[in-house]
Amino acid sequence: MIGLFVCLSFILGSIILNKPTFLGLILSTTFIYLLYLNKGYSYKTLNNSLISGLFSAKKVLIILSLIGMLTSIWMISGTIPYLMHLGLSLLMNYNFLFLSFIIMSFISLILGSSSGSISTIGVVLMSIGKSIGIDPFILAGAIVSGAFIGDRSSPLSACLNLTTEITNTTILGNIKILNRTLFPSFILASLIYYIIGMSFSNIDLIQIENTLKTLSTHFVLTPFALIPLIVLFVSIIFRINIATSIFLSIVASCIFCISVLKIGFTDIASTLLFGFHSTQKEVSSLISGGGLISMLRILLTIASSAIFTGIIGEVNLLSSFFNKLTCNITSKFSLMLRTGFLSIFINMLTCNQTIGIIIPGKFMNHYFKNQNMRSELLVHSIADMGTITVPLIPWNINSIISATVLGVSAFEFIPYSFLCYFLPLMFIIRYKFIEPS
Repeated sequence: MIGLFVCLSFILGSIILNKPTFLGLILSTTFIYLLYLNKGYSYKTLNNSLISGLFSAKKVLIILSLIGMLTSIWMISGTIPYLMHLGLSLLMNYNFLFLSFIIMSFISLILGSSSGSISTIGVVLMSIGKSIGIDPFILAGAIVSGAFIGDRSSPLSACLNLTTEITNTTILGNIKILNRTLFPSFILASLIYYIIGMSFSNIDLIQIENTLKTLSTHFVLTPFALIPLIVLFVSIIFRINIATSIFLSIVASCIFCISVLKIGFTDIASTLLFGFHSTQKEVSSLISGGGLISMLRILLTIASSAIFTGIIGEVNLLSSFFNKLTCNITSKFSLMLRTGFLSIFINMLTCNQTIGIIIPGKFMNHYFKNQNMRSELLVHSIADMGTITVPLIPWNINSIISATVLGVSAFEFIPYSFLCYFLPLMFIIRYKFIEPS
């Protein structure tokens, strides 16, 4: 337990000192390596644990790299601008708060990233909402609620892909079981945002028209820009693996850029690597980012988390902690609930969503198998209790990013992030009362 405390101190220290989380993870790994080398473990055993830990995350590292490139190429090809234009056009005559939640949910499912969704369409919706007099705290709550659906449920989500990889399950199988609680939670949250949104009736049509004009002026807005999106989802429907599906969508976007938009190969390569960055201020304020380079920090975090998990698994560092956690389990629901709370606890301690997925996913899988429970239920426990609740932790990096980008305090949007409350609630109701067996 002392070793665990030291590791958590390194991780929390890196966060408190505003240093990259992977530095704390590297220090923790180094400490455990030297500690157990001194206790008699061989170099070969410890080195193999580091390598096996890293290889356990190889697929998700590839997928994340592709997602970074996909986001940027969708920007320059017009896929994301077209979707934004389509979504914003609906706001001319309908409930702004309600549609902000719906649009954010839709965009986040496509991008698979809460931060990517918030930093693009979320910023636009926030600026428009403020200009038309909508309470910024409520609007931010709706934006955050919709954005984190992507982290939890999108086939492109780094979180879902990481959970899938760690638990040795499939994306489609996990999405199917996750929808059990998503649908009722989404409907309930939508209803509440619709009712609240009815109190805001004065919409600034000029602001919306200016945004639409900017998009139509600087991008080729055509339904053909949706071809890369269609390629992606058709590939997924036909059960082509997610990495290949993303790659095919990137290829489709590149072909569209070259053949239709007449964009040069150098510009495309630069966008894939460094992201989309327009020289026009009005455009960059709406759409920018992506690229492989933008994913380096999260790639390093996931890689270092996987390595750290590999070595603490080899030396059984968490065995006593998990024995206490899993003792006196009286039901399958109890195991699922404890797994969910473990994910929340780790998210609170480490301020990092990745570690809150890797540790429960890796170490609780054994207990689920002992109870003859499908690994998809482990994924559901982590997704509905851990992944979706990170924005409700004010000091978690995901909450901090959301607050910073949207220009409000985390404490101000947390009370209105209704979906982030409803999903854990529906999870508990379903497995406690509806499906206890």
